Amino acid sequence: MRTIRHSDIRYVGHDLHRPECIVAEPDGTLWVSEEGAGAVRIEPDGKQSLVGAIGGEPNGLAMDSAGRLYVANISDGRVYQLNRDGSHQVLL
Repeated sequence: MRTIRHSDIRYVGHDLHRPECIVAEPDGTLWVSEEGAGAVRIEPDGKQSLVGAIGGEPNGLAMDSAGRLYVANISDGRVYQLNRDGSHQVLL
């Protein structure tokens, strides 16, 4: 078992709005819920980009084995499928 020291922890991301949920991929890419958009993709090198135009207050994220994101939006009570290209559809 590996011990994590305080010095091992670092901040990533900047200018995020309501980052309530994070999904981490094996390659180090992070997906963070983002108010007004859908998600922010933070690549291992720190580059970040907005993905989606769902709007509202996305606050829960999950990812399936095909890499599709599922976003719970607390402001409209809907669950969306968010694709990596930013397209989305309402699931529930």
